[in-house]
Amino acid sequence: MTELTGTMRLVRLAVRRDRVRLPVWLAVLTLLNYVTAASTVGLYASEADRVKFAVASTKSPVVLAFNGLVTGPSLGEVVASQDLLPLLVGAALVSTFAVVRHTRQNEETGRAEMIGSAIVGRYALLAAAVLVAIGANLVLGAVTALVLVASGLPVAGSVASGAAVALVGIAFAALAALLAQLPESARAANGLAAAAVGVAFLLRAVGDVTGSVTDNETNVHSGFLSWLSPIGWGQQIRPYDD
Repeated sequence: MTELTGTMRLVRLAVRRDRVRLPVWLAVLTLLNYVTAASTVGLYASEADRVKFAVASTKSPVVLAFNGLVTGPSLGEVVASQDLLPLLVGAALVSTFAVVRHTRQNEETGRAEMIGSAIVGRYALLAAAVLVAIGANLVLGAVTALVLVASGLPVAGSVASGAAVALVGIAFAALAALLAQLPESARAANGLAAAAVGVAFLLRAVGDVTGSVTDNETNVHSGFLSWLSPIGWGQQIRPYDD
């Protein structure tokens, strides 16, 4: 028996436990993506409107902090400035809570001891939780890209957006796998995970607000602090930008 023996059986068990919860979360984020993209496309149909929006956004610390990075006046870039950050945060939260639920919560409720009495490797439970989170994020990334393409945005930028969402979610799944080992209760582990997402959001916000604006005033290059945040990494993919 290896330390990962039984991992795939535990993956199937976790998927059955989350057969309602995960699809609901994915549906909510997909609906948010669709509504935001559709409304933004309709609201900023002309290039003049998009340039005006981009210039106003780069000058507003509040917009940069809470809406996210502004990378230009094209239709895709305007959609990304409204749409990408909420998806990144949503993917981060879904990932952290899923990993904690299938690790620390299992230990707290005694499920882990029951599972451990069978032929299961030492790291199988943790590996299964991370694999489920990775799978959910890959699905979310693919659906995100499809929704953006269906909204009439360029394929390459849409795929980049989907990749950003999926990879940020996976990064936070890995972080949650570490944080779940520290406290004794699932509630405390969820608190730590949520705090990590909050710190990542704050670092990204300060980095964007303190960034530099290009000469045409439609593009922001983030400051150093944004590069310390996984959410900031997702934004730095800069979908639809050159």
